Amino acid sequence: MERTSGKFFYFFAPVLLFAIAQDVLQSALRAAAGSGILTESVRIWAQAEPESAAALYTGVAMTVSVLFVWHAARRQIAAREGRPETQYAAVHGAEDRETRIRLQALWTQSGGDASKRRTARFVIMLLTALCLALAVNLGISLLSEAVQGALGMTEQTLAGETARNLGAAVSGELAARSLARGTLQGGGTLFLILGILVYGVISPVAEEAVFRGLLFERLREAMTLRGAALCSALVFGVYHGNAAQACYGAVMGVMFAYCYAESGRIAVPVLLHGAVNLAVFLLSYTGGYGALVQPAWAVTFLCLAGIGAVCLRRGTR
Repeated sequence: MERTSGKFFYFFAPVLLFAIAQDVLQSALRAAAGSGILTESVRIWAQAEPESAAALYTGVAMTVSVLFVWHAARRQIAAREGRPETQYAAVHGAEDRETRIRLQALWTQSGGDASKRRTARFVIMLLTALCLALAVNLGISLLSEAVQGALGMTEQTLAGETARNLGAAVSGELAARSLARGTLQGGGTLFLILGILVYGVISPVAEEAVFRGLLFERLREAMTLRGAALCSALVFGVYHGNAAQACYGAVMGVMFAYCYAESGRIAVPVLLHGAVNLAVFLLSYTGGYGALVQPAWAVTFLCLAGIGAVCLRRGTR
């Protein structure tokens, strides 16, 4: 029993610390700004620009929270980037192990040919991730429309619920509130800048360090690559706090984990995560997302993601 609890603490305590600290800090910042404890001008600004204020709360809270586990994450990532795949042999099947070793060689070799192959694989990863993210988001929106329509909701309420689901799946509390209120599109220059900073930089760096660099790598010490990828992705989904985000986070988490495992470089999932967040955020901000909420587009992006996955899979042989 003690050994089991020790393993649980080793695997999941950093994630819990990160998530709890983030929630507490966000709540504290929101309360401080709303009550005028900081300054009266801050309270007035937060009320006048709630989306920008929420982005600021999220960015500050996430930046501070990741510092609590940053040292452990850095050590885990450094160990991974210097560790040969043969050290995972105890929990890998022979075929899986050989594939991992071959791919690691691709990402560590020098020379023009190896560099071109790495670039090609990264581009395929990026396009696959973008298509998968759009397919999942569109699927969530379409499912929401079907369910809400079956319940007889009005068109206005249905639009709000669809927007809320999109915001939840993409960017958390800020985008959820903004989209539901119809204010994400054209939400202001400050909101755009803060959104790009939070979702394109801070969130990918913090979340990939915690969920791939730390949790996924620790899980790989005790289970197969598939098991570690799935488990860490499920935790990543639950961390986001609602059903829409959980589905989106779990699906994307699996892909980010596999890309990290292949490359051995945390920069790869960070860049993929940032690109995906920015793409969907900017589509929402500019109003382009609404035109894509159709079954044909959802199927198209899903097929493209499938083609990308097949290309990545074939490239391992």
